[in-house]
Amino acid sequence: MHLTPPAGNGGQSEPDGKRERVINLAPRLLINDVEAVLDAARAGHGVVRALSYQVVNDIAEGRLVRLLEAFEPPPLPVQLVVSGTRYMPARLRLFLDYATGELGKLAVIHEREIQPG
Repeated sequence: MHLTPPAGNGGQSEPDGKRERVINLAPRLLINDVEAVLDAARAGHGVVRALSYQVVNDIAEGRLVRLLEAFEPPPLPVQLVVSGTRYMPARLRLFLDYATGELGKLAVIHEREIQPG
């Protein structure tokens, strides 16, 4: 399976970080919706590359397993950035408050590594 458009260039760093290996994919199933690709993976239709917060529950509950852990990129911080707060529309403030609360509930945001249940 392949989620389109692809994230990044398809290259993965070696565990020693010295070189990059590009893996050319020839997927049989192209999907442009993350929930649909995760549903297909849960149903056993292939391998998927997903963000940790998207699969943390599936991994913890055994529906999905991690593959190629040694080739995972380092974690990136999650940031909500705005240009300023002086004239911030109320709907933007509501969104920021909502997103901050929801992201804060995700254990994976606070952990460096997902531990299988």
